[in-house]
Amino acid sequence: MYLPRPYFAPEGEAGAAETPVAETPAAPVVEAAPAAAEAPVAAEAPTGASLLSEAEGKKPAESAEAAKPEGNEGAAPAKEGDEAAKAAEAEAAKPEPVTFEAFNVPEGLELKDDSVKQFTEILGDPNLSAQERGQKLVDMYAAEVKGVHESYAQQQVDTWRHLNDSWKEELRSDPDIGGNRVGTTLSIAKAVIEEFGGSKEQQAALLAHVDNNGMGNYAGFVRLLHNIGAAMNVLEDRIVSSPSSSPSGPKSKAERWYGGNGKAV
Repeated sequence: MYLPRPYFAPEGEAGAAETPVAETPAAPVVEAAPAAAEAPVAAEAPTGASLLSEAEGKKPAESAEAAKPEGNEGAAPAKEGDEAAKAAEAEAAKPEPVTFEAFNVPEGLELKDDSVKQFTEILGDPNLSAQERGQKLVDMYAAEVKGVHESYAQQQVDTWRHLNDSWKEELRSDPDIGGNRVGTTLSIAKAVIEEFGGSKEQQAALLAHVDNNGMGNYAGFVRLLHNIGAAMNVLEDRIVSSPSSSPSGPKSKAERWYGGNGKAV
């Protein structure tokens, strides 16, 4: 086999005659069999990815972790264990309740349990400011003073009514002016006021005073008026004397008092 002569030759070889070259037999080429398991590789497109291949296509299903929104929005409710822990922390953060021993008071004075409870709750409330605590204590004091005043006033009224009821019972049960004679006794006693108590207005004022001080129920005062009225026969305008003592007829009130000579008898 002859190789063709090159179109140029190294210096010094120009014009050299062609020299036959012995052909060296080429080694036989053995082609390797393709691997059976190896998949064919697609050749890269010379123009790059197409629009179709770059299209979005079907979205893959999101996992549960990827579906969770960022931050606290839409967060799943806290577990019971977390809530219990938070509650325990909040409870531990609360200040310890203030306890009080029994308060000392003067002898004879007794504190009401509900008042002491209200007082200690105000003192031990950590959520109250100094101004709020002071105002609550002032309100409590004012309510206590008002309650004591009303209690004493009612006690006085009850005592006075009880005293008058006892005086009425004594008058009704008196052996001399009470019993079945109590009506007549009171009539004679009032007639004395009507006879000698002044004008109608003065009599009304006197009776009002007797009512207010309770003397109209007091047996001793009623007995005094009754005895005066009975001695003067105050229920009668005129009395009839016996013929031997008064042949001229009944005496007038002036004659009964002064004997007709202007002098009291």
